[in-house]
Amino acid sequence: GRVAVNLAGVERGAAPRGSCVVRADDAWDPADTLDLDLVWLEEAAGRAPRRRERLQVLLGTAETPATLILRPGLPARVRLAREVPARPGDRLVLRGPAGTVGGGVVRERASVPAPSPAPAPPAPAPPAAVDPAPIMAVLAAAGRRPLGDEALAAATGRPVAEVARALRDGGAVRTSAGWIHPAVAGEVRAEALDALAHGPLTLAELRDVWGVGRRHALALAGHLDASGVTMRVGEHRRLRPGYRPSGERPGPGGPTRLQNERGGVSPRPVGSIPTPLRDLHRKEP
Repeated sequence: GRVAVNLAGVERGAAPRGSCVVRADDAWDPADTLDLDLVWLEEAAGRAPRRRERLQVLLGTAETPATLILRPGLPARVRLAREVPARPGDRLVLRGPAGTVGGGVVRERASVPAPSPAPAPPAPAPPAAVDPAPIMAVLAAAGRRPLGDEALAAATGRPVAEVARALRDGGAVRTSAGWIHPAVAGEVRAEALDALAHGPLTLAELRDVWGVGRRHALALAGHLDASGVTMRVGEHRRLRPGYRPSGERPGPGGPTRLQNERGGVSPRPVGSIPTPLRDLHRKEP
């Protein structure tokens, strides 16, 4: 006959065909490796068992692929493709492609040690501290001629990675042609502010102000553009509207417009009008 069992809270896939229902305190525990007393039907199989071969195991209501392993001087072992409930004394059947080839009695559930986890790789050592002074000294000596990472590595005999850390720690300024010393960047900016206070300049004129070639002038001008100091309008560069060097505060009449913002003279704040002119605006009582 057939018996229907209602398993509350169990998904259908969790109870495949051949599953067993046992009590929690029964001796049947799920196992996928069993040691057994093997009975091999040599006449039925037509040969002796191989040292290792694939068979089907029928145990209770379960049927699953398994590997039969012969161990000299030890009980035979079967490794099942999935766990099935088993206990010592249970009987099982071994089947091959042509039919039943043997069976056995379970001696014990074999304990197969889980593979030990691979040791964690050692933590990478923190990068060694790099003294930026020698690299920054080379950069300072180069003046307004930007140097790249490879050129600095070749000049100092340091790996490129160390050079990069030294440049970061030393506050080097990056341009499109390489790095310049922060003190040099300050000089370039100050000279550009003085020259551009009288009006827009071309790249050739800025090149003459800085005393460098066109390639280096282009890199320095690009740095000032990216820093928000200047802006390019056609072939000229001018001070960016609203730019004030750090630390400069707007006057009492609001931010003083830069002279070349409109191409003319910056208006003076009201407080800077000469005294005689202020007197002309006073009305007689």
